[in-house]
Amino acid sequence: LASLEAVWESPVGAFTYQFGWLSNDSHNIYDNDFSNAAQPSVTALSLNSAANGYSTDQHRNHELRWSRDTDRFSFLLGAQQFREDSASTDLGQIWLRNPNSIFAAPFPGFAPVGIRRTPSPNLFPSRVTRSSDYTGYFGSFGWQAIDALRLTFEGRYNQDEIDFAAPGYSSDQVTYLQLIPMCPPGAPGFASSCGLRGTVDESKFTPRVSADYGFTPDIHAY
Repeated sequence: LASLEAVWESPVGAFTYQFGWLSNDSHNIYDNDFSNAAQPSVTALSLNSAANGYSTDQHRNHELRWSRDTDRFSFLLGAQQFREDSASTDLGQIWLRNPNSIFAAPFPGFAPVGIRRTPSPNLFPSRVTRSSDYTGYFGSFGWQAIDALRLTFEGRYNQDEIDFAAPGYSSDQVTYLQLIPMCPPGAPGFASSCGLRGTVDESKFTPRVSADYGFTPDIHAY
């Protein structure tokens, strides 16, 4: 985690640059239901109800502002750019509860039913990703009309673009319902392993006008 702020005072106003950066990688393992279901063999893994996942997050933020104040007027102009990349990968072994699951393939060299192993990480990976881009431009103009009255005009234009992807099936489908992942899905008994992707792209302008009036040193309205 890092941040930086730089300010330059000039004859035409103050220039401020802000930078922020965050990078986080985490690996979490925890028991989902605090139970230890009976296994067909003492050599079967007992972590069959544990959640096991990796997640990564990275943020980068840039913001540049210019401001200037006079006796009656105040000015502010700025721009901001924000980027976020996130991913989450599910490595849980919950399918070990169901020896008939497509994921619970027998251990090599073992014949007894119920001796199971986790699948290759590249076999139908359960991975969710999201990328977000935000760009904003903003400004304000303040006017001290009289000593008791101040008018402020503000506006912000922002554009957001979000790209996301997710697997087309859930671990519950292949574990409890015994569905077989396939792309495209076939007859009943199959779950879609085709990835789901989407993009959201929106922009908006938000204006604001405000008036502040001081009736007395103790009474203020806006």
